[in-house]
Amino acid sequence: MNESYAIWLAVILGSLVTFCFRASGAILSARLSPQSPVFLLISCVSYGLLSALVSRMIFLPIGELETVPLIVRLTALGMAGIAYILFRRSVFAAVSVGVLSLIALAAWNTV
Repeated sequence: MNESYAIWLAVILGSLVTFCFRASGAILSARLSPQSPVFLLISCVSYGLLSALVSRMIFLPIGELETVPLIVRLTALGMAGIAYILFRRSVFAAVSVGVLSLIALAAWNTV
């Protein structure tokens, strides 16, 4: 088989698998309650994973993040916490503010 055909076949099959999972999720979502114990468990696990990732990035950074001082990383974390409270417990807003403030503070610190 030609290599370009194999790549296209992989893309098409991957798209079909993704579409099947999304379609089955849309069909099953009407029957599931967001307040069920399974969804609460998934929510707790996802919050736990996010907090573990943030803690690792703050206290045990690797790569370029090692060059950013701890006080800058902690300040960005504090700003993300404030955004979380101000935007009515929005994780998206907290992560966005945290990332943007970390970038801005790290750039300002190197000047």
